[in-house]
Amino acid sequence: MKYQDYITVSSLKEALEQLEKYGKDAVIVAGATDLAVKARSKDWYESKYLVDISRIQELQGIRKEHGKIMVGAMTTIYELLHSELIRKGAGLLYQACGNIAGPQIRNQATIGGNLANSCLAADTIPALCVLEATICIVGSSGTREIPVEELLKFCPPCVRHEEMSVGGCFYGIPAGKKNTLEPDEIITQVVIPVMSTDYRYSFQKVGRKKSGCMSRFTLAVAMKLSKDQKIEDVRLSIGAALADIRLQKEVTESLKGHKPDSELFHACMAQLGEKIRSQVRKVDDNIEYKAAVCERLGTRTLSELAFRTAFVE
Repeated sequence: MKYQDYITVSSLKEALEQLEKYGKDAVIVAGATDLAVKARSKDWYESKYLVDISRIQELQGIRKEHGKIMVGAMTTIYELLHSELIRKGAGLLYQACGNIAGPQIRNQATIGGNLANSCLAADTIPALCVLEATICIVGSSGTREIPVEELLKFCPPCVRHEEMSVGGCFYGIPAGKKNTLEPDEIITQVVIPVMSTDYRYSFQKVGRKKSGCMSRFTLAVAMKLSKDQKIEDVRLSIGAALADIRLQKEVTESLKGHKPDSELFHACMAQLGEKIRSQVRKVDDNIEYKAAVCERLGTRTLSELAFRTAFVE
């Protein structure tokens, strides 16, 4: 793999200085699990300066503050899976992390990298959307905080890549096209509101293999029933199927206030299936398959959550 220089920094201040120095030619490296993959088919990084932030202590760790879980951007998937705070307070993310690749990748891949890489098949993003998590970002113009669902840009060509029908990513530098990060910005932490125990939740993944593979479809959903067993709230997000990842509010809004019903769930997911067909028909040859999976898996998952008499993680 060709690149201009590989620079290791030990502080956030130093990292920002390197980004300012090299501008659009600087590329942040976290766990680096996707770096060689993207460089395999094209010399994306031949003119780039790779800035390794893995040694920055202030970007690591998991803690709880004021009812929210603060996750440093350099926290690995392995660390998330071994955190009681995540398992108990953000169980949906815990489930999603359990579906990511194998031990080697989990030991290196970071939550910040999973977000900044902005792959439509990233397993953590739908879960974080449902958890209504936010991302803290720092750059030369200061700091800002955005909802996770505002990170990814609408990118139809990315659907074709995530389907693996082409040999390499269309956008090896995510900030150049796929997300709303500026070239001089770094994700510092993810803020996750602790999910109420009133919610039932589930993360589902469909891939070519049982484990260790890229997702072809993911579903994250959380549901809350009222005392009279009506649907009080439902949040749903899907990955690897649409041209972005966000909460599907226009679909789930029709469920609120109703008694759980399989036909109602099917109608809801059929609406989402049609959205998949209409949005990405021209770029994804397997669109009918994904729409069908969305309808059937979504209906089944919603039904299982609604009719479960007791929910235990």
